[in-house]
Amino acid sequence: VIFLAFYLGWGTGYDAALSLGAAIAPTSLGFSAQLLKEFGHLDTPHGQFICLVAVMDDVLSLMLLAEVKALGGGGGAWTLIQPILASLLSVVLGLALAVKVLPPLLARLTQRLGARAIVLCLFAHCFFWAWACFAVGSSDLLGTFVGALPFAVEGP
Repeated sequence: VIFLAFYLGWGTGYDAALSLGAAIAPTSLGFSAQLLKEFGHLDTPHGQFICLVAVMDDVLSLMLLAEVKALGGGGGAWTLIQPILASLLSVVLGLALAVKVLPPLLARLTQRLGARAIVLCLFAHCFFWAWACFAVGSSDLLGTFVGALPFAVEGP
């Protein structure tokens, strides 16, 4: 909506309108969660839905950020398609690992080395994903989000 307002309403260029939309698009999950908590709606189904939508909005905003970065580099169609594909594949792969593969490994690691090892694994995993997403043409910020996913999944 913000992109269209700047692009159509004020006549800014496509690149500038997309950049402005990307800058304004992210939702503050912290603010939303605090507001829902103050009104006693955080643990309700609609409160959880609002938080889910805020997280999805942030992920889409990070994907948009990678696209804005690609616009600045010039190049052909692949330059514009690569960040979108890299971001989508990163999120899908990260979700699959976070839900299916890593929770049992993290549980065993916690039993053997204690809870402090998990913090070290969190940092290492986030740094790895930030580098990997950057290397394939996505946003390194999206990589840190994907890297933290296994640590946010509730165990059985």
